[in-house]
Amino acid sequence: MEDDIGLWKQKEGVFKNKFSTKLTWEMLRSRSEYCEWHRGVWFNYATPKYAFLTWLAIHNRLSTGDRMLSWNGNVNAACSLCDTPIETRNHLFFECRYASIVWKSLVRGIMEDDYTNNWQELVTMLSTSQKTIKVFTLKYVFQATIHCLWLERNGRRHGEAPIPPDKLIRQIDRSVRNRFSSIRLVGSKKMEGGLRYWFSTRQ
Repeated sequence: MEDDIGLWKQKEGVFKNKFSTKLTWEMLRSRSEYCEWHRGVWFNYATPKYAFLTWLAIHNRLSTGDRMLSWNGNVNAACSLCDTPIETRNHLFFECRYASIVWKSLVRGIMEDDYTNNWQELVTMLSTSQKTIKVFTLKYVFQATIHCLWLERNGRRHGEAPIPPDKLIRQIDRSVRNRFSSIRLVGSKKMEGGLRYWFSTRQ
């Protein structure tokens, strides 16, 4: 009589006596369609809190006015930045009058003739796999602007004094400069000249 042998299922109808973490994970996981937009969210030298908020925005999971209205019919769904009756993600980033001023000031020197404030066009544009200083800068400014606009929007909804667009622009500009300065300290040759490039786009 033969002893029982423990076997591990590695795929449908195939059992082996060797355990594979990779194959087990492949069997347990739920597969989704490959998404291109991840390149605009997760990339080297991104700031985690900016990237996470951008990820939520891409999934349309931020508590914007239209979403809050679907939870509670009595909520004020207007945009806190420009008083448009219904605040949506696409409106807030960056079709709103206030947000559009901030966005255009920051990226017109980067995007030049390709300038847009349309959410879907931007997400598609940022899905590129190119790893140039220009692409990194646009991705980083995109995330930093989303983060700062969301904080400003929330601050206003909770009664804080509004920040003028030019002051918010300076805050984001400082964040980008700080990021490039910290990258330079790491000694990344690929990003060498990043701060100089950013200065050139701000003229």
